[in-house]
Amino acid sequence: MEEDKAQERLYFDFSASTPVDQRVEMAMEPYWRRRYANALSNHSEGVSVRKDIQEATLEVARALGAESREIHWTSGGTESNTWALRGVIEFIEQHNGSVEGLHVIVGAIEHVSVGGLLHYATQKGMEVSVVSVTLEGIIDMAEVEKALRPETVLVTVLYASNEIGTVQPISLIGELIRAHREKGDSFSLPNLDFKFPAFHSDASQAFLYLPVEVNTLGLDLLTLDGHKMYGPKGVGVLYIREGLLLTPLFFSMEGKENARYGTPPTPLIIGCAKAIEIAEREREMYTPDVEHLRDYCIRRLEEEFEEIVINGSKTKRLANNISFSFPGQNHEFLAVLLDERGIAVSTKSACKSFGTVSHVVKALKGGNESAIRISLGKETSKKDVDALIGALVSVLKKS
Repeated sequence: MEEDKAQERLYFDFSASTPVDQRVEMAMEPYWRRRYANALSNHSEGVSVRKDIQEATLEVARALGAESREIHWTSGGTESNTWALRGVIEFIEQHNGSVEGLHVIVGAIEHVSVGGLLHYATQKGMEVSVVSVTLEGIIDMAEVEKALRPETVLVTVLYASNEIGTVQPISLIGELIRAHREKGDSFSLPNLDFKFPAFHSDASQAFLYLPVEVNTLGLDLLTLDGHKMYGPKGVGVLYIREGLLLTPLFFSMEGKENARYGTPPTPLIIGCAKAIEIAEREREMYTPDVEHLRDYCIRRLEEEFEEIVINGSKTKRLANNISFSFPGQNHEFLAVLLDERGIAVSTKSACKSFGTVSHVVKALKGGNESAIRISLGKETSKKDVDALIGALVSVLKKS
């Protein structure tokens, strides 16, 4: 009965989570009951599983244009972001004696796990520049360039917004950082062959629809999350460029840099690698269809509601994202009304489930502080979109 009810509902929250691809599920299956050995063990069973993880890691490295030793498995996007940012700062603190007076740059519409860096860095006496975005949600490049200074040790900018879908010019920011390093006056640590600032981007939402090649983008740190790309929950990736050292996030007697301690979750790793492989191979086939459906949805919304505001750029946005606001409307209540009609939407990031104000929508300075987010999946149909529009018309135009 519960399954029948689920089948009757329409899901428009694929940015929050995706179903596991059947091919991913099949790849994971042997590791639950048959190939269950601990990959850290040195007996034959453990070594065999460890080789499978190494092969999965190599597959991810290929997809990112990286080396397998630069790929590190985590529990998901939040851990990857936290480790990337804390790891850089704490390594500098340990080897420089202090980070007081050093500087970080953060985009204004980052994921909440990155936004927490502001408090963490200022607590340590660091200076933080929050770079604003345009009315379309695109980061202000002139402001980034102006913010870079010799004391800058870290820059983090979200590749594609989980709320409004805007895609940032990551490669252009990478070029600015390269040019800044070439001036020769940027911060450095003795005996570390790495030129700061380190450049990080959370590409959790981007990977399913956009090419993510770390050298082309100029990235030193990159976050991915399995369940955003038809992979399992509880697993993610952190790419760390060779030469950059991070303090471990978890305690260990070894305390080795760039190490993620704990038993590797083999089924999740295998599943995440398979999801990455599928997305890399097939994104050019499914992205145009999803993009076409997105544009159809936006067009229908604008035809039905004159007052609607589409948040973010209409061109530089993820293929599956539609974010919109109705001035003066209680969007949380609207989401509840849609849910009662069997339609699942969101109003902001699932990782920020409390409160009505979206810091992302507010940063657009368009007068709105909240929105409805529609995020499509590869399986979403035109019929589904028409049903959504019909429900919105029913809710908003009834008198």
